[in-house]
Amino acid sequence: DVVLNVSTTQDALTAMGAAGAPIHTPGIGSTFLSIISDPNLDSILFLAGTFAIIADMYHPTLIVTVVGAAAIALALLGLGVFGAPLVSIILMLIGAVFIFLELKTHHGVSAIAGVIIFIVGFLLIFSLPSSAPAPASAPSGSGTFIQAGLVTYTILGILGVGGVLGSIYLYRVRETLMNQPPAQNPKAIIGKQGRLTSDLKAGEVATANIGAEDFTVTGSTDMPKGTIVRVKDVQGLRLIVEKAEN
Repeated sequence: DVVLNVSTTQDALTAMGAAGAPIHTPGIGSTFLSIISDPNLDSILFLAGTFAIIADMYHPTLIVTVVGAAAIALALLGLGVFGAPLVSIILMLIGAVFIFLELKTHHGVSAIAGVIIFIVGFLLIFSLPSSAPAPASAPSGSGTFIQAGLVTYTILGILGVGGVLGSIYLYRVRETLMNQPPAQNPKAIIGKQGRLTSDLKAGEVATANIGAEDFTVTGSTDMPKGTIVRVKDVQGLRLIVEKAEN
């Protein structure tokens, strides 16, 4: 073997007598696909995106949902580039469906089952032949197997623990939301007094300032602007008022 004492690819080609050979460097697109085709990264993106969407349903922001959907899309793209077995992708999708079912069941079991199914699908990536084309030199009927290493098992542990903690978190959030008293009792304003800020015609609507807030009101009698009124009832977003007794 010959050892070349060079510092650049061009110097190496020159030393080998192939100075005119073209040098191809990966572009941004190729580098990006190379990064997301790592199944370890894809698994994190997939599960994180799923929990992000579910969490956003409890705390609506839309931004987190978009980010979660983008993470899942990138994970599926990466798995496709990697050549993950179709059964693995299907199991990971089924796991995600079970996690989403947690929104209906609300006891954590569905989410934990979904994480387990997801992990099984992820492990099958390293246990089944890749769906990517086998090298031309490979014997007929052979497949390409990918070995799971320490990093993979570490990520599996993180996914498992994260899935359980995420399920517990969603369960606690739901329980907290269910046990919270109503932010405001609409009937609490009945009996309060205020002043009309516009003329009120019987059966029509006007505005009134009640408790330092302006409300849309209606009533059964004509009342001029400035009349002191009392809230008699609540009808949807309108208050039914009557003239307050002196």
